[in-house]
Amino acid sequence: MTPASEVEAVFFDLDATLIDRAASLARYAGMLVSDFTAHTAPVALDDAVRVVRAADGDGYRDREGFLSDILSSSIWTQPPGRESLREHFFETFADLADLTEGATGTLRALRRAGLKLGIVTNGGAPFQSRKVAASGLGALVDDVVISGAVGVHKPDRAIFELALARLEVAAGRSWFVGDHPLNDVIGAAEAGLSAVWFEGVHPWPEDRPPPRHRTRLLADLPAILGLSR
Repeated sequence: MTPASEVEAVFFDLDATLIDRAASLARYAGMLVSDFTAHTAPVALDDAVRVVRAADGDGYRDREGFLSDILSSSIWTQPPGRESLREHFFETFADLADLTEGATGTLRALRRAGLKLGIVTNGGAPFQSRKVAASGLGALVDDVVISGAVGVHKPDRAIFELALARLEVAAGRSWFVGDHPLNDVIGAAEAGLSAVWFEGVHPWPEDRPPPRHRTRLLADLPAILGLSR
């Protein structure tokens, strides 16, 4: 483990790490029912939340499959048009980004410790940029690397190396925190960073050695990095 005195930077995944994707989806479900009132059956909000979360597949469902599952669900009396639903999602969801508990306090604590902070996320540049802006994360980190903008995706080591270069830090003095075992933890480790698995969303693969560092609370990070005594 890198000694606390040698830590230069911490990078984070965005969705389901700094942003509480489940909470954001719940907010979107409420907006969906509200904006399509003429089309929705008299269902409880909890039903709409369940449908949207199931369709999302923890953020890894393709967008057309996501739309299809929502349109075929029982929340409608008459489903809206596919294009209307697609447009609604892209116009509203990014702006409903909800931060994970402890995200703001943790980022500020790491900043006070003198560390550089970055975000490395897969996804389209306009959509992910809107999430960063809407959540206020842009003011809390030094840089944001989005796969859609740079042409390389996690777990490719090139995207981690690009993030390191942009903050002018060394892999051996940097950490990465993310929820996805392959894209975030294993990908970052193979690029030379120390990694923390933000567990609770995706199961750890049985054919891989268990992660050295894991947490369910972002507030634990200063202690994991050896910054708290």
